[in-house]
Parts: sequence; C-alpha cells; structure tokens
Amino acid sequence: MVIQNRVSVKDIVAIMHDMGGFHMDACEKCEGKLWYVVPNHKHDTLERIECFDCLAHMQYKDHLVEQLSKMIVSASPQRMALLLSEFIVQGADKSVVDDLGRIENIIHTKNINEAFLIGGFYSKE
Repeated sequence: MVIQNRVSVKDIVAIMHDMGGFHMDACEKCEGKLWYVVPNHKHDTLERIECFDCLAHMQYKDHLVEQLSKMIVSASPQRMALLLSEFIVQGADKSVVDDLGRIENIIHTKNINEAFLIGGFYSKE
C-alpha cells in the first residue's frame, strides 16, 4: 500500500493556527533541518523522517505569498514602488553586510537590476 503525503491548505491553516507564530529554526522536532532521526526497532536502525511541521509551515508561507500577490497586483505602480523601496532601505539599514551608501550608489547609477537583487536577498532573510 502506497501512502501519499498531501496536505490541503485548510489543514495547513489549522496547523499554523495551533502553532502560534511557528519559526522553523525554533522547531523542537528537527531544529530547522526539515528532518529528524527516529529509531526503527523492527530493523534495528535509525531512520530520517521528514518534519511535517516545517513542511506545512513552508507550504503555508508559499500560499500566503501567492494570495498576497494576487491582492497586491491591483495596487498602483507608485504605491508598489514605494513599498518595495522602503523594504530595500530598511533591509539595508538592518544588514551587517550592506549599508545605506550602497543603496545611494544604486540610485545614482540607476542600476535597477542590483536593486531587485538586493530586494530578493532581503526577502530571504
């Protein structure tokens, strides 16, 4: 018998509601590794098991990004540019690697690709 592990969005929302602000790094099961080791007494070995709490959290975040992008797409380009600019400047200010001088340099050289690159970097932090 083959068991497929599929989780619906409703299940994810219910799980996330129970988690109350779950962070993958703080996961007690896997400590952010997305798997944990359990003993298999039948075969006298250790097995790696996927951490469904973290996978559900990742799926939930992807779902939120998708739903938010559908909602935001109707916003004006000026409002979107302002939001993205604020996000990038705040990220550069908090970063130990970048500083606001780099943002100023991007503005003076009008390097839009680097601005999007930095914005993508800060979205992963």
